[in-house]
Amino acid sequence: SINVTAQIYETTRARIDLNHILDRRAYSNNLSTDYLLKKIDNQSSVSILHGYQTLNSITIELVGEFDFDELDQLIIQILWNEQNTTQEIVRMKGVLCLRNEATYRILQAVGQMYEFISTNENHYDNLRNCFVVIGSNLNQDILIEQFRKCIK
Repeated sequence: SINVTAQIYETTRARIDLNHILDRRAYSNNLSTDYLLKKIDNQSSVSILHGYQTLNSITIELVGEFDFDELDQLIIQILWNEQNTTQEIVRMKGVLCLRNEATYRILQAVGQMYEFISTNENHYDNLRNCFVVIGSNLNQDILIEQFRKCIK
């Protein structure tokens, strides 16, 4: 699928229980990071091509604590294409451990807009970070290296 964190429901003639699609609280700070980490599990550094050949998904898993300021600057650079690459990111989601913070943060990005959402879930010593990046002309190796540079 294009987004490994998305739930898929089979329908007939587009009929679906509205509870599956409304009031999902996808941007809530009560979102379970455990759910996202399990969905992304075993998808580490995977690139998946889709029917629309220029669109692909990359899943990246890194261990460590991110420096928030450096990560924030990187997100700006890659979403706003300040590096003048052919890469275009249309959607990004992440579960993050930040330096000097005990709880996970969720990264949500659509187009050039993004936000970091605080959660109430402690990561304790599990310093696992996961990103799902959807876009065109994505360079997996460069993205991994850029994210690695933000880990302290």
